[in-house]
Amino acid sequence: MKKFTYLTVLLLTLGIYGAQAQVTVSAEVRPRTEFRNGFKTLTEEAKDAAFFTEQRSRLYLDYADSAFKFRVAFQDIRIWGETPQIFKEEYGKSFISEAWGQYYFNKSFSVKAGRQIISYDNQRFLGGLEWAQQGRRHDALLFLYEANKSKLHLGFAYNQDDDKPEQAFL
Repeated sequence: MKKFTYLTVLLLTLGIYGAQAQVTVSAEVRPRTEFRNGFKTLTEEAKDAAFFTEQRSRLYLDYADSAFKFRVAFQDIRIWGETPQIFKEEYGKSFISEAWGQYYFNKSFSVKAGRQIISYDNQRFLGGLEWAQQGRRHDALLFLYEANKSKLHLGFAYNQDDDKPEQAFL
């Protein structure tokens, strides 16, 4: 109930400023069905193949005016049929995918701070990895200078690696 109340207050607050700026609410639902038989390793006869559907759902709230942009994106990722119907606590399935604000000092210079996608060129070395269900986000501060055909981005990011990765098997 608290989450619903917070979301309602946020939407009403953004709605007040709607006459002065652009407020957009959008959503994305992306189911992906997979058949795995030898995922990341050679197939073993003792293991059965896996067939499942995983779904990513996102809700985007965007606000923009002449001097400021703001985005919050809520994300939920789960495998169909994985969660028991009366399960009360779910860890690591619903979270904030993006939450950032960008202030424009003028048409050429701006500062962007928060959890955001940092994506350049063909995304081979630094990108959002949107092909993966969870994507990749950075908690970063970016200084952006863009004038004519010139672009200069200077960023500072903070990452922690306390969480030990687990094997991906189903």
